[in-house]
Amino acid sequence: MLRFFRVNDSNRLIVIFLILIVLRSILSWQGVPLNFFELKWLLIGQRMDEGFMMYKEIYDYCGPLSVFMYWLLDALFGKSLVAHHIISSLLIFLNAVIFNLLLIRNRVYKESSYLPALFFVLMVLAFPDFMALSPQLMAMTFILLALNNVFKRIANEVTDDLFLIAGLYLGIAVLFYPPAIVFFVSLLLSFFIFSTPILRRVALYFNGFFIPLVMAYCFYYWNDSHYYAWDSLIMRGFFGSRVVYFNIFENMKFLAIPIFWGLYAMLNTFAVGRLTSFQLKIAQTMLLIFLSSLVVIWLDVEFSSVQLLFFGLPMSFFLTHYILSIKKRRARAIIPNLIFISLIITPYIVYNQLQNDVWAVTPKQRSFSESSFMILSDRVDALREGDIRGPFFDPALSKQRLKELSDPIRAAAMIKAIDKALPTVIIDDWSKVPLLFRTFPDLGSKYELEAEGYYRKISN
Repeated sequence: MLRFFRVNDSNRLIVIFLILIVLRSILSWQGVPLNFFELKWLLIGQRMDEGFMMYKEIYDYCGPLSVFMYWLLDALFGKSLVAHHIISSLLIFLNAVIFNLLLIRNRVYKESSYLPALFFVLMVLAFPDFMALSPQLMAMTFILLALNNVFKRIANEVTDDLFLIAGLYLGIAVLFYPPAIVFFVSLLLSFFIFSTPILRRVALYFNGFFIPLVMAYCFYYWNDSHYYAWDSLIMRGFFGSRVVYFNIFENMKFLAIPIFWGLYAMLNTFAVGRLTSFQLKIAQTMLLIFLSSLVVIWLDVEFSSVQLLFFGLPMSFFLTHYILSIKKRRARAIIPNLIFISLIITPYIVYNQLQNDVWAVTPKQRSFSESSFMILSDRVDALREGDIRGPFFDPALSKQRLKELSDPIRAAAMIKAIDKALPTVIIDDWSKVPLLFRTFPDLGSKYELEAEGYYRKISN
């Protein structure tokens, strides 16, 4: 079955794209629950399109370029989950194409094929959250582009622009997903672990990395939001309290198939050998990518299954190497097809039985007739069909900003964000609204307590 993809013919990519579309369509028809983060990203895009400034008037730590993408999609298509899913499908395919082409062009394998693209797609589909247009997925595109430069350097192509452009790509990746800074370190090691480091090239690598970061800082400084961006992206994004939305150990049995095949292929690659010096260096680089993916899970303060997407790169690389290195005729006939079939059925096992109560958005538990809400709560499930108002998105960051109301500058920024679009209803699960009303008496005069934790705007 996999012999079809072992032919060096770019038309195989069309079949891989069709496989992606068919599998996603079947799962969509079967019913994939709305993800908590997907809902938040939709709402962030909506608020940005309404003219609110991220970090200053929207309390969340989502990367700046991801925020820009969500704003752009909302401006073009409105609050459309379908648009997110279509773009994510195209992005998964684009990443698969980039990954496969960089392996072929750098002659990583003795045999040029489209197995890497196929396995990348199957691995991504095997992990939960594959439907989401996540910051991780968008950052992966630029990590792959930087990885291409690393492969060129390992192949003894030595030009200064390799280092500058690789750093630039990784800086952009970090603006999509800040914990992607881990890959900046791992690819730096890959650049110089196999060759003598030259200070000029190290400087170029760092310069390229900081160019997009400095531009982003200048943008928020110009809009008087640099403090809020730093507080959100760095202090909250890296050093805030950790929240686990996906327990990988409880769900390990549903993820066992891709994890088993990926680890088995990785161990086989290094244990059996048969690697040239160049291939060994490439394999070691992909091992660093695998280890970096583990560090990302530890570094991100909110762990959900979407972080598992990064494992798709090294696992598909090692799976391809393993299949191409099988020598025994019977094993060549059975094992590749067994891997293919097992990965095809994995998404259906995952989404039918996964313990996703924590990260999946449940139907509305309250019945609202009002048109707009501001919610102070640890989750935004009640806003699935509503119009969100107010700056409060990330719970931990929102609680921190509420503690800073004694600072007149930050208090003024908060009340400005609230006044720009007053909600019809305020839902207060934290019992913080009385503090808001004491700090902003004019705001308090516009609402009345209807029930515990439930405030309604007074009709004029």
